[in-house]
Amino acid sequence: MSKRDPERERRWRAVVSEWKQNGQTARAFCRDRKLNVHTLYGWHRELRRRDGESNSSGKNNQRHRFVQVHVTGPSWLELSLGGDLVLRVPSSVNSDRLAEILAAARKATAC
Repeated sequence: MSKRDPERERRWRAVVSEWKQNGQTARAFCRDRKLNVHTLYGWHRELRRRDGESNSSGKNNQRHRFVQVHVTGPSWLELSLGGDLVLRVPSSVNSDRLAEILAAARKATAC
């Protein structure tokens, strides 16, 4: 994947985008489309790396984004993490613990 082919990159961007919006596991998505799951993961990782390159200013390549927060009652916070993923935590949750939970959710959804 080191030699850049713009058409190939566009095609894989569309495939990865479709997979992320589809809601299927990578394995099921690839099985239905006769794709190699390792190739999908490789392109997913490569496109994130390329996006980090184009968005970086020489500092931290990590992108930050806001998530929508809804207070669902006096004792719960509801965080919409994109797609159908919703996280509900007690409003009394310690900020360090919430950071750990969000990191674990990001890690789980990155694949």
